[in-house]
Amino acid sequence: MLKTAYRTARAESLPEQIEIKIGDQQLVLQKQGSLRYGENPHQSAAYYNQRATLEWVKDGKGGSSWTNLADLDQASKVLRFMEQPAALVMKHLNPSGVAQGAHLADVYRAARDCDARSAFGGVAVVNRKLDVKTVEAMQEGFLEVVAAPDFEPEALELLNTKKDLRVARIQAPNTLPRFAGDTAPLELRVLADGGCLVQEGFLSQVRGQDDLEVKVGEPSAQQLQDLLFAWHVTTGVRSNGVVIVRDGATLAVGTGQQERVGAVEQAIQKAQEKGHQLQGAVLASDGFFPFRDSIDRIAAAGIQAIVQPGGSVKDAEVFEACQEHGIVMVFSGERCFGHF
Repeated sequence: MLKTAYRTARAESLPEQIEIKIGDQQLVLQKQGSLRYGENPHQSAAYYNQRATLEWVKDGKGGSSWTNLADLDQASKVLRFMEQPAALVMKHLNPSGVAQGAHLADVYRAARDCDARSAFGGVAVVNRKLDVKTVEAMQEGFLEVVAAPDFEPEALELLNTKKDLRVARIQAPNTLPRFAGDTAPLELRVLADGGCLVQEGFLSQVRGQDDLEVKVGEPSAQQLQDLLFAWHVTTGVRSNGVVIVRDGATLAVGTGQQERVGAVEQAIQKAQEKGHQLQGAVLASDGFFPFRDSIDRIAAAGIQAIVQPGGSVKDAEVFEACQEHGIVMVFSGERCFGHF
């Protein structure tokens, strides 16, 4: 029965238009298309927007699902901060790997190889026009969805040879609202009892390296670059979230843990199991460190720099641990919890 459900597009009867009134503002959303099914096969779903910003260049098997759209959205929220060519592989609303650099094909391979096992069947998104070399790199493994702001004609031809692959043209991520002062769309969450939580979308105050406040040690130029990149990746990770980075690529993502040190331990363990060398890497944490235990574990793994929001009553204890271990610490000055 479940197998049949997964193979069958779910009929949906959701309205053609949704109107939301917020104060004196009226938000009118037009249905852009029905989805194969929602988060699970028994849930019907559709995609709405004020205007068409996403185009399915290739539908693949049975059309797109709610999860495909959610992964694309979360990927764009991370990539919007990247100015260099960047690639991200998304799985279940969390990045399995992210990288940036000079050449898109190399960048994609670095993102994939952060966690190649998790990348299997993932959603790959880039922030540049997709070229043939990058598509060839993508075809070295199995992907559900590929998305980019645009495509070289030859690259699109190559993508079309994969019958079941879904391909989407998306808005260039760095044109989305991203920094404090931009206008972010409201985020709504409907509760089980019919209530609704509403908040402003996350916008970062950290535009560049100058916005990172050095607290312990003297970071090198490469460390500052990696710390900024790691922080922006962490904005798209489920809390408690920790990201380990070296040379513009993630080595591991610790996500969804109930305690901070657990997220640290998970990220370190994942990186070590995959054979990544952690000596000289940096780490970003989406919330402050309540105790020094995380710092001791980070030091034991060979990680040499940390970015975190700061603000713990135990900050002095955390600074002392960093000084003991020779670890650089910088503050972002903002928290980036993600509960999705």
